[in-house]
Amino acid sequence: STTAAFFSALVSERRLVSLHDFQTGLGFFDDVGHARFKFCLLTICSQGSGPTTAEFSFFSRTIEEFHQEERRFRLSPDDIARINTDTKTAPIFRTKEDAQFAAKIYEVAARGLRPADWLKLKQNVFTSSIAEDLAEFSRNLGVSECGVPVYRGSMFHQYDPIYARFEANDFVPVSPREKSVLSCVQSDKMISSDYYEKRLTSKGIRSNYHLAIRRIARSTDERTLIGAMLPSVGTDDTASLIVVDGTIAHECALLANLNSLVFDYACSHKIGGTDIRKHNFEQLPILGPSLYAEADLTFIVPRVLELSYFSQSLAA
Repeated sequence: STTAAFFSALVSERRLVSLHDFQTGLGFFDDVGHARFKFCLLTICSQGSGPTTAEFSFFSRTIEEFHQEERRFRLSPDDIARINTDTKTAPIFRTKEDAQFAAKIYEVAARGLRPADWLKLKQNVFTSSIAEDLAEFSRNLGVSECGVPVYRGSMFHQYDPIYARFEANDFVPVSPREKSVLSCVQSDKMISSDYYEKRLTSKGIRSNYHLAIRRIARSTDERTLIGAMLPSVGTDDTASLIVVDGTIAHECALLANLNSLVFDYACSHKIGGTDIRKHNFEQLPILGPSLYAEADLTFIVPRVLELSYFSQSLAA
């Protein structure tokens, strides 16, 4: 966007002095908005004359909050570039400790390959917004046809490909007893195996198993990013598949990375809306393959396997 490009230029040209963000209510413009509106104080200077680190604060609703030392933090252009590699826009943190911790996390991630260099996020693999897909969903598959369910994001959870079924226009949790016998969960959308294979081939996605994440993600939920290994199923526009240029061991390590507490902490600061899309996924602190020693993989892979593999549908 124009705003992002403008801010990126301020950072790269060393013109940014400070940015302080405020919400209405409780002290600022009390009669408007009840914290629904935001404004900021932006201080800039001539090119090359700004400080080496700019000062930030966010979500202040009173003058007392604005003056709280723990809310203010400083970031250098290099810090900002590591945290938001592509856009170089201002990362949003509530406290100085959050900013310092995030800077360290991204410093580690920056030592490896950038996500765009070894990962591809495949969105809308099957979607009702395409007439051809919608017609396939509406078609009643014959008894002799092998139907492939199309998963919605809410049907899987952390390491769990059999989390909830969709029936009667609602998601119903799958019991532990059912998990032991089901190969996948019931969906209201089904496609033929030929249609499934054709679409995945066209998108460069293998068909025997998938590393998937939920697209709908909010920083206010218990977890922001949720990932799992899925069997041979389709996914609609509420879930995304990740194609990995690496070994199965690195796929397992990636899944562990995505589902870790530290990663989700960083992710909750990055995802400002309700979606994980390509532009913000590629700026998350994902550890590249070279950052894992053989001993790391020896530790991680069996544990990911134990957490994920409780159905023969994932034998691949």
